[in-house]
Amino acid sequence: MSRFMSSPLPDEELTPIKGNAPRSAKEWAVKWYFLFRSKDMDYGHAMADAELKVTEVEVQGHVDDPEQKEVRMVSEVEVIPGMCDGHGILSQGCMALIIDEGSAIALLVHNVLQGAPNIIGVSQSINIMFHASAPVGTKLRIISRSVTAGGTLDTCRCEIWDNDKHKLIASGVQNQAQRSRL
Repeated sequence: MSRFMSSPLPDEELTPIKGNAPRSAKEWAVKWYFLFRSKDMDYGHAMADAELKVTEVEVQGHVDDPEQKEVRMVSEVEVIPGMCDGHGILSQGCMALIIDEGSAIALLVHNVLQGAPNIIGVSQSINIMFHASAPVGTKLRIISRSVTAGGTLDTCRCEIWDNDKHKLIASGVQNQAQRSRL
């Protein structure tokens, strides 16, 4: 794993990703999604078949305080049958996993840009609201924004949108603590 994380990705993997974040930040986002979706992981096996793409990594002034920075990360994935419940609708468990991954990676990128180690934090809480359903074939846009990072507790907002219907499917807020340094 450490070899994979330290090896550069080919340009064709990163060129399509929009945003002003440095190449290294875009690489971290792509690599961590790849690790989360590896078929060797103990969770999210159905999600491993979904072709999630990071489309934007932006470092910008926080919407409420431009002197503070936030990372805005956008990803896209199409709902496939393995992500759905028995009715062919994106399951709430899968939505929770999408929100967990997106917010964790956005926080990681924010923290690493501030000099922290390239390590995912420990989830403390994830509060999720389910707004609408998404059947098989729905193209999802996942938008994650770091709210605060670099402290004892980091926070990120994440929204899952139906990209074609411009409809909010789910939204969540995750709080993460930095791993202990024992």
